Amino acid sequence: MIDATGQIEVALSRPVTRPGRRLTSRPRTPVGGPGRVRPGRVEADRQGDSAGATQNEILAQRVAPRGTVRGDSRDPLRGEWCTPKWLAEAVGFFGLDPFSNARSHVRANRVLWLERGDCGFGDGTRGSFRCATTGQHVASCETRVWIQPPYARGFVMRAFEHYGHTRFVALLRFDPRPPWFDAFYDASELVAVLRSDPDGRPFGFEPPPGVKASSSTFPHALFFSRAEDATPEALRHCLAWRKRPVR
Repeated sequence: MIDATGQIEVALSRPVTRPGRRLTSRPRTPVGGPGRVRPGRVEADRQGDSAGATQNEILAQRVAPRGTVRGDSRDPLRGEWCTPKWLAEAVGFFGLDPFSNARSHVRANRVLWLERGDCGFGDGTRGSFRCATTGQHVASCETRVWIQPPYARGFVMRAFEHYGHTRFVALLRFDPRPPWFDAFYDASELVAVLRSDPDGRPFGFEPPPGVKASSSTFPHALFFSRAEDATPEALRHCLAWRKRPVR
């Protein structure tokens, strides 16, 4: 649909199914890497972790993963899959990358690693984060934040509640089923579904050393809290639409 300003507006909330039919998830063989689905109950991932997992707990899951319903495979290196370098360069520079690792290509003024004692949730107050070397800081509504969190135990929703007020760009699955999708979608002015890499291949993450690369089973999208932050270099590889301003 095109509004009065000539901008494309797409209404999307929940998948539409025919009357009398249920939306189900088809079991797939667990494979290492982001975007892989393993058999199980989708509802378990919807509920998440009411208590909220700490970053140290997430790090422990990287060492001895439990294999949750969607995306948290039994691959011990799953947390080391990274945003490909071409996309990290295309999205630009950020003030903060709170859920990073040593192999990340994302460029930011402050990059937090669990492995060196940083914490993307700080003291728990909204926007707070802690650097092992410089101490406590707070991300404001003008801070550009790159959000690419783990999917385990309600972590994505917790990341939104903590950084949803910022000038975020989030790389997440384009999957309307979990509660975090509505939160990020409603807070974004622009949504851009990744279609391919610069070589025309389906989008995929960069694997750890020694692991074979593969494309993602789920489509992924960039959620921009502000449409003006979407770069032409990133949009060139996306199917994007501008929503009505959220403010």
